[in-house]
Amino acid sequence: MASAPGKVLVMELAGLGDNVHLLPALWELRDHWPATELHVMVNAHVAALFGLAPWVDRTWAYPRPRPSLASSLDWTRRLRAERFDCVINTTGSDRSSLITRGTGAPMRIGRRPADGGPPGWAWLFTQVVDEPHYREPMYLQKRNFMATALLGPGRRFAGEPRFHVAIDPALRRAAGITAADEGKYIHLSPCTTAA
Repeated sequence: MASAPGKVLVMELAGLGDNVHLLPALWELRDHWPATELHVMVNAHVAALFGLAPWVDRTWAYPRPRPSLASSLDWTRRLRAERFDCVINTTGSDRSSLITRGTGAPMRIGRRPADGGPPGWAWLFTQVVDEPHYREPMYLQKRNFMATALLGPGRRFAGEPRFHVAIDPALRRAAGITAADEGKYIHLSPCTTAA
């Protein structure tokens, strides 16, 4: 993309693991467009995750279970009123794609779903990114999608992916992670649907 938009919304209406895996891609967007106002829209049950990313300007907590069609239209009206310059949809799900279109953003970028999406799906976007599914870990898929969206086809970000999060040390201590354990622990997601 030639110039940085003033206001961007990234949609990731998925579970906790998918949103954790989104963090390196979001950081690349922030690094690429440092002056852009960055919003994310995620399912309400994972919205607190973005409290660990103070470089995200606003988090929109989409209700779970999915709201009624009338409520979704209200969400669309609220997002449209924000006048986003760009909406980036990382999952391409049916409902999130319709909401993306409804925002009226002049630039609407969507990742083609693994199944290709329903007929007419691509019409909802101004740019469709065909980033392969299941070949790489999800954080790399999302980072590569963001690179294609921001830099162009076949382009990649330099360096290693980074999870720029800030976890309050008191929360780590409450979870039993001592100062001596810093940097020596991992998170496992036993409910994942893919290896």
